[in-house]
Amino acid sequence: MPRQRKQSGYVYQRAGWWVLRYREDVFEGGQIVRKQLARQLEPVAPEHRRLKRPPHSVEKLAEDFLRPLNSQSTGADSTRTLASFVDTHYLPYVKEQKRPSTYNGYRNVWAFHLKQRCGHTRLRDFKVFDGEQLMQTIARQSDLAKETLKQIKSLLSGIFKQARRLGFIDTANPMRDVSIPNARKHGRETAAYTFEEELKILAVLPEPTRTMVAVAAFSGLRRGEIQGLEWPHYQGDELQVMQSICNGITAAPKSEASRASVPVIAPLRKILDQHRALSGNPQAGYIFASRNQKPLSLNNMLNRQILPALKAANVQWKGWHAFRRGLATNLHALGVDDLTIQRILRHSNVAITQKCYIKTLPEQSIAGMRRLEVALGEASTLIQ
Repeated sequence: MPRQRKQSGYVYQRAGWWVLRYREDVFEGGQIVRKQLARQLEPVAPEHRRLKRPPHSVEKLAEDFLRPLNSQSTGADSTRTLASFVDTHYLPYVKEQKRPSTYNGYRNVWAFHLKQRCGHTRLRDFKVFDGEQLMQTIARQSDLAKETLKQIKSLLSGIFKQARRLGFIDTANPMRDVSIPNARKHGRETAAYTFEEELKILAVLPEPTRTMVAVAAFSGLRRGEIQGLEWPHYQGDELQVMQSICNGITAAPKSEASRASVPVIAPLRKILDQHRALSGNPQAGYIFASRNQKPLSLNNMLNRQILPALKAANVQWKGWHAFRRGLATNLHALGVDDLTIQRILRHSNVAITQKCYIKTLPEQSIAGMRRLEVALGEASTLIQ
């Protein structure tokens, strides 16, 4: 990284202001260019209008402004705007290091809430005050829950943390001391399906969406995990969660705890076996495959089959994750302890349950799913 030359600048009067003239390496057209720039420091007091040299207070302002430029570790990279850094460094880093769903979330938050508001600000010019005002503005202009505001602050903090790691700035993270504005505690209400609603939905769906929904409802797999299921992952009495597919990108499961097996209850096993027979009894490939043997998109199946069928049956669609929440809610109502439910859903929450403790509970997981199996009974309407 190029080092700035040490300079003292030149302070003079212009249009009623004390102005600092200085030179700086800046990015322009993709190249580092040395330019002469000017910055207003403060208005000229009436008693100072005839002075040829600035008063001490103005010289101090000039020194404070030039100090980062003269710092050994400050270079032209610090003059990049937030938008330039995020687009060329931060988002590519997230795309490479994080899950596709995380990357999409960060990209959307940046595009919808931040880029227009602060993208033009230079990295080194962004201060705690700017972060505080930015968060207050977003809260005032947008009807966002407090958790969403926390996510926005966290994203900005991550951007400056990465800028520090890469040497673009050598100052404290300006978002560290920024507060979260008061806002409503929760976003939209989350939903969970009941047994009765799940059976009603399965009764009106065509294949293969009927089997997809059954897997979501009675195994608790996430949407991307369902898309990533392959026939070798189905062992008759369990489904092995080995991968997740989001927007056509295959990735590892969400966490180490997510890479696990989920017990398959008898009604779900019968549905999966019927689906396999209708598919020609394949031994390999995706369980839910398109004609070209690629994984089916659950979003496409939602628009093409699920929503039309539910609309005709006057049944509400609450989202794929409502089946996962429904499984947890239904198991809890049946008396299954929360720790076993956590194991079945493969949540990773170190503050509540250590991973080594979770691994000692496979028998309890199976027993919990057996209770669900009993509660469903023969489920004649489900498996016909």
